Amino acid sequence: MQKDKMFLPGRNGPDALFFFLLICALVLLILGTALLNVMLLAVAVLPMGLCLFRLLSGNLPRRRRENRLFLSVLTLVPLRRYIQKRKEKNTPYLYCTCPSCSSRLRLKRQSGDFTVTCAACKYRFSIHIQ
Repeated sequence: MQKDKMFLPGRNGPDALFFFLLICALVLLILGTALLNVMLLAVAVLPMGLCLFRLLSGNLPRRRRENRLFLSVLTLVPLRRYIQKRKEKNTPYLYCTCPSCSSRLRLKRQSGDFTVTCAACKYRFSIHIQ
């Protein structure tokens, strides 16, 4: 028991990237077993090996950097969408897309029916703003 305590301090331990790789490995193992596919079973060894490597790694700054990068990529898309929607709600403008060329148009936030002309393709369309 003392040897375990002497061995594990200073190691990276489990983090978000570890659990993601572990889940990937388990999914590949289950799929490979269910489909009787040896290739999937062989590929499942890779994330399992990375899990073990990350768990026992003593290079803490590098493992923390990898985990931080993973978390930033994982949360980046929903966070950007949330920030964009929040910005749009707090401005006096309303944003819509042109049905013809899909360019983004900025309109004043006034209620009513309007005819809009796209600046890029000169397409005219009507829009109802509440």
